[in-house]
Amino acid sequence: MANQNLKRIILEVVNNQIRDNNPPITKVTLERLKKSGYTEQQAKKKSPQY
Repeated sequence: MANQNLKRIILEVVNNQIRDNNPPITKVTLERLKKSGYTEQQAKKKSPQY
């Protein structure tokens, strides 16, 4: 269960980074992955922190 909580928290951090555009590379990477065929959810899970 703790692992699921950690994943949820990390996804929240990624969402905050995208919303705030800080760091900008997070949003750039998300868009690049989506253009490569990943869904938004899959792309967010590619985050190094995830």
